[in-house]
Amino acid sequence: MCSSDLARLRTGGPVNDIDPRIRDRRSAVEREAARRRSILLAVGAGFIAVVVLTWFVLQSSLLEARVLHVEGVTGEHAALVARRADLPVGSSLPLLDTGPIAARVRSIPWVAAVTVTKHLPHAVTVRVVERPPVAFARSGAPVPAPTTTSTTRPSRPTGATGSTTTSSTVAPTTTTTSPAGPRRLVDAAGRVLATTAAPPAGLPEIVGARVPAAG
Repeated sequence: MCSSDLARLRTGGPVNDIDPRIRDRRSAVEREAARRRSILLAVGAGFIAVVVLTWFVLQSSLLEARVLHVEGVTGEHAALVARRADLPVGSSLPLLDTGPIAARVRSIPWVAAVTVTKHLPHAVTVRVVERPPVAFARSGAPVPAPTTTSTTRPSRPTGATGSTTTSSTVAPTTTTTSPAGPRRLVDAAGRVLATTAAPPAGLPEIVGARVPAAG
């Protein structure tokens, strides 16, 4: 502090401003803090904008589930897999939970394994591995009980005025088997896979066993 400042202090007059270098340093620090606050605000606003935009895109029709592809099976089996998958058409594909879809398809008796894959922007693929049947079985038709028939016919022996004779006849018993009952396909573990009217050619038949329905 110079002598003039000391004199002003004694007389009660104003003192000169602080050192210019300190003032400049303080100003620089304040400017840096303001710049950092601006950067943080810009980053926060940008992050919020990205989150909101992403949410709207995920919920829009640009990424909705529309198409289901079934691999590993064809024909009626593929149609059954598609029905059991029950794809929620119109839902957000990126947010779609494939677990319930796989669980529904896996509940089909002849399905050994299932994989569900999402393909942007609109497709879902369900790949199935079948359990192969090793035999088929069917229940025989019930055996009919013996029947008895009675007939009455007149009998007129010599010297008789009139009489009747009753005779009984036992009909032969016939045992039949089911000609075209439902065939139940069975895998190596004894699991009933499906019921069909015509089993695949070459499968052996299990005779003398009653098996439950598939599922």
